[in-house]
Amino acid sequence: MRPKLLVTGGHGVLAGYVRRLMPHYQVIAPDKLELDITNDTAVTKLLNQEKPAVIIHAAALTDVDYCQSHPELADQVNARASGQLALAAEAIGAQFVYISTAAVFNGRSEFSVESDEPDPINHYGRSKLAGERLVAEFSPSALIVRSAWLIGGGREQRKFVANILRLAETQTELAVVNDKVGSLTYARDLVEFIDRSLPSRLSGIYHFASAGECSRYDIAECLVSTMQLPTRLVPVGSEFFAESFAAPRPDREVLRSIKHDFSIDWQTTLKQYIEDELR
Repeated sequence: MRPKLLVTGGHGVLAGYVRRLMPHYQVIAPDKLELDITNDTAVTKLLNQEKPAVIIHAAALTDVDYCQSHPELADQVNARASGQLALAAEAIGAQFVYISTAAVFNGRSEFSVESDEPDPINHYGRSKLAGERLVAEFSPSALIVRSAWLIGGGREQRKFVANILRLAETQTELAVVNDKVGSLTYARDLVEFIDRSLPSRLSGIYHFASAGECSRYDIAECLVSTMQLPTRLVPVGSEFFAESFAAPRPDREVLRSIKHDFSIDWQTTLKQYIEDELR
């Protein structure tokens, strides 16, 4: 019989790849309507009922500006609920995997590795860092994986690459920010990394992303070129969109690792994603 795996955020990009790429588990993927992760009673009831061997906690409040203007809700979802899930996982002996973010760093260094001291500059980053610390406290053997700019899913996703593609197919000119850079993380690759990590019960903090760094403009340029779209891209500074943003963004969300190699460069990763999901 296949062991059970519970992934939170059942309608999210990461959960979609878990269902597709981990058929050797019986995947349980409740969405936020089926499981309110802030409801301790509901969480405990589900875990005691299903007894999953593995829990991948991917659900989070990820809208950076919304977190900035709703800090209490961000803390409740990203921090407190993560700690309670880790505590409940520990009670049933489940392996716990927490998905975190490069936003726990201030972005002033050329890059960040696992041993660097976090220093978030917005409330999204602060709430995720608080979640990391609660998970580590309540489930000491947990695996905490920090990713950077996450890509994945199809054209229906409301993420940067899919948004740019939709706009580029209907507009002749697009302004794209070029003064902030980050690492790229393909959700499919992240799920495969987690899957490989489970048999050895890998624990602690790990960074996972593609090699190299890119700006949003670089991503858009690669996308438009690969898809052979006629759209003209205009590089702009982040101040161009300043009125749309409530939260500050790090200048550099670049991850590297002292624990393993990032073997695939971001261009190859992005082109693979385009071929897999967007053609």
